Amino acid sequence: MAKPLQILEGVASRIDGSDLSVTSIDVQSQDEMGRLARTFETMAGNLRNLVKKIDTSSELVAASAEEMTASVDQSSQAANQVAGSILDVSKGIQEQLIGANDTSTVVQQMSAGIQQRILLPTHRYMLYLNLDSYHTLLTKAR
Repeated sequence: MAKPLQILEGVASRIDGSDLSVTSIDVQSQDEMGRLARTFETMAGNLRNLVKKIDTSSELVAASAEEMTASVDQSSQAANQVAGSILDVSKGIQEQLIGANDTSTVVQQMSAGIQQRILLPTHRYMLYLNLDSYHTLLTKAR
């Protein structure tokens, strides 16, 4: 009983030290020690498979992370291009607004000039007619 227990203790110690290369344990009995040895073999095999799956999964995660980083970089570049385009459009709108304001000022000045050229003579003529009418009334009243 002591020999199988020492063998199982050695195997447990190897597994504890991350040595999962254990594939068979040299305990041939069919009693509790034999069943415990087979359970240790199965446990070591399951741990090996689990480590392989974790290794594969970590590689997939690393590859996905690289792809995501590339995607984020592309998205960032696209966002910068859109921001640049928006800035260009904004500058264009500002320039158009300045041009529209300048045009409005010129049209107002032209309108004022036209009103002076049209209305001033009209006012003078109306004043003349009013003075003439006043003069006619004064002449009639005498």
